[in-house]
Amino acid sequence: MKPEHWDDMRQNNGWNNVELRDGRYNQVIHMVSAAKGAEDFYDCENHRTRHEGIELARQLDDLTAQVWRH
Repeated sequence: MKPEHWDDMRQNNGWNNVELRDGRYNQVIHMVSAAKGAEDFYDCENHRTRHEGIELARQLDDLTAQVWRH
């Protein structure tokens, strides 16, 4: 989701990022993809759900981690 779409949805519903994060979960653990640090084990061949290449997987991993920091 683009940041501006999230901001619109959040504003339309009166949501607060910190309250959503802190009020909903006791703890968030982000497990880093094998694409970052265990590249020898990252494989898309014959994988039903993993279809992105290693660079895209790294980018998505970074974006996912950033979401929980805000």
